[in-house]
Amino acid sequence: LSHNQFKIAPAVIFCLTSLTHLDMSNNLLHFVPAGVGNLRELSWVDFSHNQLTAMPDEVGKLSHLKVVRFANNHLQKIPDNIERCEGIVEMHLSGNKLSTLPDAMKACRNLQVLDLSWNMVSALPEEWSVLQRLHHVDLSHNRIINMPPVIFSLIGLQSLNVRDNQMDEVPYHLVKLVNLTSLEIRDNRFNEPPAEIIRLGMGQIMKYLERKNHAYKNVPQLDLSQLGLEAVPPASVLMTFITSLNLARNRLTNLKYQGSDEMTVVDDEDMSHLEIVGAPIQAHGLSVSTLKLLVTLDVSGNLLTVLPIDLLLLSTLTKLNVCENQLTTLYLEF
Repeated sequence: LSHNQFKIAPAVIFCLTSLTHLDMSNNLLHFVPAGVGNLRELSWVDFSHNQLTAMPDEVGKLSHLKVVRFANNHLQKIPDNIERCEGIVEMHLSGNKLSTLPDAMKACRNLQVLDLSWNMVSALPEEWSVLQRLHHVDLSHNRIINMPPVIFSLIGLQSLNVRDNQMDEVPYHLVKLVNLTSLEIRDNRFNEPPAEIIRLGMGQIMKYLERKNHAYKNVPQLDLSQLGLEAVPPASVLMTFITSLNLARNRLTNLKYQGSDEMTVVDDEDMSHLEIVGAPIQAHGLSVSTLKLLVTLDVSGNLLTVLPIDLLLLSTLTKLNVCENQLTTLYLEF
């Protein structure tokens, strides 16, 4: 019965008590008659793209429901007796006027897909933490200022969309969602991560959060300053990965590991802070193009006469110190 001009659902429908699928989407309905409660065998119902202002309480009588679609209406609330529909697997409620959501939905423990996009939602009930089968949540185009804490307890989550809200920070706790494969966070008000990181996608966002909040208990920060080194110690002597390395005031002319003609310090792609102050390094010895997560680079007090072209590739760099070199121009060396 979809894509018609019905303003009232035909009463005869509610006499078909063995009906399992009902599609009345894309009509002109202003309400759903109470008779829908007679259709106890319904497993799939679609009232999307109508003019409904309420989901009928009688939905709570439909204990066999698996898929519920009320998208693009004018709903302002979900009835509390939705808790009786424990078998619901998918709920599609985008494009409504929902601002609050019932705690009672915690009873829908089979729920896997929840679409609340294009509503007025600012928070989710903490009681929803029991919805451990949820693997897709869409909260895009809402009014969320802070990521709802309950999200971090949904460890089965595979896809999370919070695009176009009002958040100013991506919370570190997202790293708890170990099954997450899709994360959409664009068009918020983030101060961090930097926009460049967000554009690189979920993998780099997670790396940024881990590094920023010291997710690793033993964050590799290595200070090898003022040791008179003429070469960087072999990688095997250092660590599996390094995020912060201080090589200030040594005798280095390049960043190659000792005994290696190819592998260099800058092959450690997790590195975010690199300090090489007061060494006789020239531009050709400063190749940093692989450090895609580098935030701070201090190469003051060296012998640089020009800056290497590699610096243009460091999209996450926020601090660069090149004072006390021999620069006569900022033109980058090609």
